[in-house]
Amino acid sequence: MHNALFYYALALASVPIWFEIIGRFESEYIGCAALMVVFYFTFQAFSLWLEPYDETLISGLFIGKFNYFNMSFGVIAGCAAGLYLVKNADADLTALSRRSLAVGTALLALGLCILYLRSGSLRPMTVEDDMGLWRWVFYSGAVLVLGGAQAAMIARMETWPRTLRRGAEVVAVFGQ
Repeated sequence: MHNALFYYALALASVPIWFEIIGRFESEYIGCAALMVVFYFTFQAFSLWLEPYDETLISGLFIGKFNYFNMSFGVIAGCAAGLYLVKNADADLTALSRRSLAVGTALLALGLCILYLRSGSLRPMTVEDDMGLWRWVFYSGAVLVLGGAQAAMIARMETWPRTLRRGAEVVAVFGQ
């Protein structure tokens, strides 16, 4: 019952509510940020309240590995990134890749700093069940760095040798 598919079903059912809330803000980015804050603090509150009941159906829904509020935090961050990409689809790809690389690198460092400040070391990086704020920040940075590197490669793809370019096009089709 506490798996990713259950989360996706619940999230898909609540997406209209999310978009309604985000749409009430003047800026979609502020709406996404506000919803992320609500999801994050709701998850933290449920974690404190339900920790003793870790094995129940209710606690799994709210504080389990694929819990609604923590997973939704990451999904809304992805929505904000998607909005940004849609609004900047016609932007210079090289400038977009540089921005992604810079912001991504900063988020990687910030995520590690949050982890270090919280635990006094970087050892908890290997704890799979720790989906704290540090990990969302770190993952977001990794995604932006990878996306920025990929955008930089795509911007220069015309200069690649023909065989390499065709190979990349084939891989891109299967990757989608």
